[in-house]
Amino acid sequence: MYVPKISIRTTNVELTGERRALIIRKLTPIGKLLSADEQGDIDVVLRRERQRFGGTKYYLSLKLTTSGATFHAVAIESRLEKALTKTRDILKRALNKGSAQQEYAFRNDRMHIIDHYRLLLGNH
Repeated sequence: MYVPKISIRTTNVELTGERRALIIRKLTPIGKLLSADEQGDIDVVLRRERQRFGGTKYYLSLKLTTSGATFHAVAIESRLEKALTKTRDILKRALNKGSAQQEYAFRNDRMHIIDHYRLLLGNH
């Protein structure tokens, strides 16, 4: 099994050893889906925002770059574990079924993020 190289960037989140281990544990199985001659790098961008009416949201963006293609996955969840699971599953489906399913999921989540920012910026 190939273990992908995982690089992590964060905003408003302290990257503790526990969070780093969680990210690596959740994303390492993606290497099983890559062929023996295919290597992949995963870029993780994690941001946390406090919500206006309480609570916290994690914005997680993954980009898997292989020798033949690039796959994206985005999730917005109240728990980091759920965001990691959602993005990992999107990447797994994209690698198994091709990019059509992944493109739709990415486009759908992208529109959700754009709508969220429109709401935030429209109130100022």
